[in-house]
Amino acid sequence: MTGASAAELDTVYADNFYRFAVETDEELEGHPEFASIATKLRLGKKYDIEYQHKEALKYLQSQFPSTLEKYEEIMRDNFDAFRYSIELDRCH
Repeated sequence: MTGASAAELDTVYADNFYRFAVETDEELEGHPEFASIATKLRLGKKYDIEYQHKEALKYLQSQFPSTLEKYEEIMRDNFDAFRYSIELDRCH
């Protein structure tokens, strides 16, 4: 893999290893660091690691939708989750 840094290769290999260790896609959810997404996108395309490239695109599309309606839905969901966490804090 010429042209990829050691950190980028570590991200790709760690992701491959992690995939074998988990049982469901739900365990892969979360908010990865930007460097991880960028690496999966770039190296997934460059070295034809299709699932990593698709995973990065799927994450970016979920966070940055292409329609105003989807954006408003995400903002509404985020606000509801934020409001719920504040209510929980008030209870304790």
